[in-house]
Amino acid sequence: MSAENLAAFKKLAIRLPIALLLAWGSVTLALIWTDLVPQEFYWRFSVTCAVVGGVSLIVTLIVREYITENDLRKEGYIE
Repeated sequence: MSAENLAAFKKLAIRLPIALLLAWGSVTLALIWTDLVPQEFYWRFSVTCAVVGGVSLIVTLIVREYITENDLRKEGYIE
């Protein structure tokens, strides 16, 4: 993984959960204060946010572990 790809991945790994949280919070407020959001849509959106957030967390942890292991191999700590 090149340095440019790594930097882009880190930005995405930070921005995606923040965007999901902001979108979910906005929909939650809309549901609480108005009747603009149907109840069925809210639950589907909440489950989708949870699944996408969980998958992004797992992928981020796997990539971080892979990068750390490669760095330790390059420095000679792991053979």
